[in-house]
Amino acid sequence: MNITYTKKLYLSDERIDKDAVRADILREKPKRGMFVLVMPPGGKDLLDIMPAKELNKPIMKDRDITVVGLAKGYRRSVKLAERIIGDAYAFDNGLDLHGYFSH
Repeated sequence: MNITYTKKLYLSDERIDKDAVRADILREKPKRGMFVLVMPPGGKDLLDIMPAKELNKPIMKDRDITVVGLAKGYRRSVKLAERIIGDAYAFDNGLDLHGYFSH
């Protein structure tokens, strides 16, 4: 599995230690309640929200994953997704998240 993190990594809470979360994911021991927001495969959806522990499932091993956000809890991850989509829309009046994160 190849996990990359965007330079503009969004956090639901400024107290999240993104380096510690990344290390936990790399060791396949993410903290309970930690969610990741990732670019969807094939680019058909806006964002995928999933518990970080899902990254360790066998089905994910053959995927390239781009993480754009980290959140503590599902509700915060949904609010974070709203913020990301709003920022991307304000950036170019569209919903091209790939373009937004690559500029």
